[in-house]
Amino acid sequence: MRATIITTTEPIAREGFWYVGIAFTLLILSFYYDFGLVSKLFYCALFIFSIAFFRNPERIADSDEDVIIAPCDGRVISIDKEFDTKFFNDEAIVIVIRNKVLDTHFIRSAFRGVLKKYFIERGNFLSISSDKAHLLNERAVLEFESHDKNKAFFSIMSGSMPSHLSFYKTNDSKVRICERL
Repeated sequence: MRATIITTTEPIAREGFWYVGIAFTLLILSFYYDFGLVSKLFYCALFIFSIAFFRNPERIADSDEDVIIAPCDGRVISIDKEFDTKFFNDEAIVIVIRNKVLDTHFIRSAFRGVLKKYFIERGNFLSISSDKAHLLNERAVLEFESHDKNKAFFSIMSGSMPSHLSFYKTNDSKVRICERL
């Protein structure tokens, strides 16, 4: 599978251009053909929602070498130790972060280092609260090496919103802290 390099500087994520464009076109058509006040308000709300959903804000992190940041927006709902046989075959600390619909859905580097490799396992889009989600949902597993040669693994799982995981970086890419992956 050939990876495509996506730039990360747009205020709207490239994956959202199509949705924002359709919402904007519907909004313009509702004014041009005078669809009525309710339709105009609906298409205006749809346009604003699509911009909010696909926004691509810049994040600035501390430059301290030993800082680890949260790799995504959301709320930490659990921190557990588990033995993982599917991906790592080792004991790992599992931190579960739940995103809301209007949180940005970018994965960022938690520290400075190298993204050694990643793979995406295609799957379903069940609700995260479902017991089967951890087994059946689409997920990406990323292996990092920090600047001081420590290894870290991230497993990112899709939720009930059907959108495939994609990354801007390729294997063996150097990453800065807080950089979009």
